[in-house]
Amino acid sequence: MDDDFASQVGEFNTIDELRAFVRDQISSGREREAQNLLRAEAVDRLIENAEIDVPLVMIADKVEGWIRDLSSDLEKRGEDLEKFLQTKGRTREQLRADYARRAEREVRRDLILDRIAELEKLEVDEQEVKEEARKISQTSEDNREQLYE
Repeated sequence: MDDDFASQVGEFNTIDELRAFVRDQISSGREREAQNLLRAEAVDRLIENAEIDVPLVMIADKVEGWIRDLSSDLEKRGEDLEKFLQTKGRTREQLRADYARRAEREVRRDLILDRIAELEKLEVDEQEVKEEARKISQTSEDNREQLYE
């Protein structure tokens, strides 16, 4: 690696500039990762310590949605949910139970974060929602407009 290499991979005049850039990227990546871990830990503690009643219907809805999604994904690959479960040595009831534990945690998190947003009077601008939807839809190879809607 030399100055010529640095100029070929980007707008760098020297290899030292390239190294400094890479160091900065790694450092900022580590900072983002640490911040994300702290946020996740804070949310985990909120979930664990919050005294909140989780409506069973919300858990059931989430579980059924995940099962529908799994079934749909399998069908797209020419597979069947029942055969998939057989190969995994699982039953539909076991799948539901696994999903229910995860669903309860997600529903608790959503309810807690919604309540915090309400108490803090946090609102999202409609334009922000549209921009984020556009970004998400761009990650799909097909049905971008449908995904956006």
